[in-house]
Amino acid sequence: MTGATGKAGRHVVGRLPAAGAAVRAPTREPGAARLPSGARSRYAELLPQLARERLIRDLVSPGLADTTLRFQAGLVGVPAEVTPTVPEVTGRPAGTFDAWAAEHMAAFRME
Repeated sequence: MTGATGKAGRHVVGRLPAAGAAVRAPTREPGAARLPSGARSRYAELLPQLARERLIRDLVSPGLADTTLRFQAGLVGVPAEVTPTVPEVTGRPAGTFDAWAAEHMAAFRME
């Protein structure tokens, strides 16, 4: 699954093994990929030209594809921002999606 280690993808991947799906996630950093139990990672590099072609083919104009790729390239090596929003809103520290999923797994089981 592409995007498995991204903000949205990791939530989808968290549910797939529990549903019996085999998950392989391409990533540039397999050792650092935080995937749920049952999901496997493998090294993969999507070259910028191929990424551009796929964006144009599937989603966007050439100009937007170029802007998107420049933006993403600028994020390489930049740590993600951590904000105090969750504790400010909830009054308790943020948790991981994995922990939430483990606590609520029974609600998603199909019987």
